Amino acid sequence: MDAIKNKGGRPRKETVVKTKQGRTGLYEYKVTVGHDELGKPIRKSFYSKKSLKAAKEKALKYIEEQAVKKATGESVTESKIKFCAIARKWLREYKKGHVKDNTYQGTYEIPVERHLIPEFGEQNIAKITHTDIQIFFNKKGKTHTEESIKKMRACLVGIFEMAVNDYLINRNPTQGKFSIPNSKPSVKKRVYTQEQYDRILDYTKNHPFGLNIMVLMKTGISRSELLGLSPENLNDSKTLNIVRGTVEQKSTETNHMETESNGLKNKYRKRIIPIDTELYEALKHKPRVVTFQGKNKQSITVTPEFLFHSPEGKVWNPSNWYHRVYEVFMTDMHAANPDIPILNPHELRHTLATLLKNKGIEAFFINHIFGWCGSGMLDTRYAHYDPEIAREKLGWY
Repeated sequence: MDAIKNKGGRPRKETVVKTKQGRTGLYEYKVTVGHDELGKPIRKSFYSKKSLKAAKEKALKYIEEQAVKKATGESVTESKIKFCAIARKWLREYKKGHVKDNTYQGTYEIPVERHLIPEFGEQNIAKITHTDIQIFFNKKGKTHTEESIKKMRACLVGIFEMAVNDYLINRNPTQGKFSIPNSKPSVKKRVYTQEQYDRILDYTKNHPFGLNIMVLMKTGISRSELLGLSPENLNDSKTLNIVRGTVEQKSTETNHMETESNGLKNKYRKRIIPIDTELYEALKHKPRVVTFQGKNKQSITVTPEFLFHSPEGKVWNPSNWYHRVYEVFMTDMHAANPDIPILNPHELRHTLATLLKNKGIEAFFINHIFGWCGSGMLDTRYAHYDPEIAREKLGWY
């Protein structure tokens, strides 16, 4: 292969840099692949996660392929392909089947289908610029939270990286910094005070659905993890093994909503949680056999797989559990305690995290109880500031 030369006939040195994009280190090999109508060099970057050598091999392979196409009369111009085609290919080849169905839908499919394709779908992917993307973020910032916009950005990065690696475009417009607007604030989670928490716990002891709520309040597990508990997860050492969760999701194969109990959200959510004697005894003596009336009014007895199950002993659909168990309990609790508001299951998780931190429990233990990889979740999202607690800690009365 002939060396690339400057106008003076001397070989032109390729510019080689190592750069980082997002949290992933990428090796970049930049080289001149031709010249435009005005004689200006056309520069193209090639990337690899492995090494600079691998990135260079991609560049050399591309130049050789372009030389062959030029010799045979084939077009070497950038592909005129619609963004929507590449976006859906990325979903299909890189995400569908590689992550859980509910993660696929919430983190990838919805941002792409509901936001990116309506904005960029019919455009030639090679013509989309960094500024076009910034304008898109500016518009979305008026109606969506910063967290939602970050999901859209992550999808854009993946789509354009695939297009570059497949030699469909010469440059990646997602490189460089964007100003992510945050004009629409995230929904603020509420938490119970210690006094409210204690009163609700006391109420759980005499309510038919109270044990469900007691587990959530004393362990901080999620609704999904609660509904995934089985009797085998309760240990004589007064601990709970959290090994799976129950979710309602649309199957990527059947396109129907299904209830599944499988793995957890991430590897950190698999954990062992200590529980007190009161909760241990309540779970240990919870009936393991269920008897109900069948369609022909015959009596049916089953041994459910799950600690918390439907009246027929089957896995709870999370939405059905919320309406038939959680809402019933909270409505009754609020009627008996009008001054205590009704919070959702996730806010119970926020409540326990806040109360544990206020008690001075070390972040190390809180992180393990809640299934977090570090203290960032506790400090920035879960623990809620209470000025009265601060006053008490400071001794300012």
